[in-house]
Amino acid sequence: MVTLTYAVVLYPDPDASGSYVAEVPDLPGLATEGETIDSALVNAHEAIARYLEELQARGEQPPVPGSHGPVVLDTVLVNVA
Repeated sequence: MVTLTYAVVLYPDPDASGSYVAEVPDLPGLATEGETIDSALVNAHEAIARYLEELQARGEQPPVPGSHGPVVLDTVLVNVA
């Protein structure tokens, strides 16, 4: 068994105030959401498991983590005049 670690990107849902969207850049098309950060992460974990199960059922290998470039979590402070 191999352990894979996929980055999950969270951001506020622009269409639902107070909700969060979770995306996994290494798994194209995978996106889910949750009412809180914790629920969005739980939903992402479940969606990743289903995504990988589907790949396995089709005989496909899972994408290598980081294959869609590094995910950098940071903030940028910008002064605007």
